Amino acid sequence: MNDICLVCRNDSVLIRAGQSGLAIETTGKALSDGAIGDEIRVQNSKSKRIIDGVITAVGEVSVKY
Repeated sequence: MNDICLVCRNDSVLIRAGQSGLAIETTGKALSDGAIGDEIRVQNSKSKRIIDGVITAVGEVSVKY
């Protein structure tokens, strides 16, 4: 069961950030494997910035700011 990743390294992912009614979405690339609830590093496709986020669904990472 530990071999299954819901977000796998180099996958394209949706990056979500939101707070108090403001929601921002962009795309990025996963830099490691993980399952729901795991914190992984992702690279924003537009800015190339590397950030930490939590996997919330298949192909989706949420970021707190």
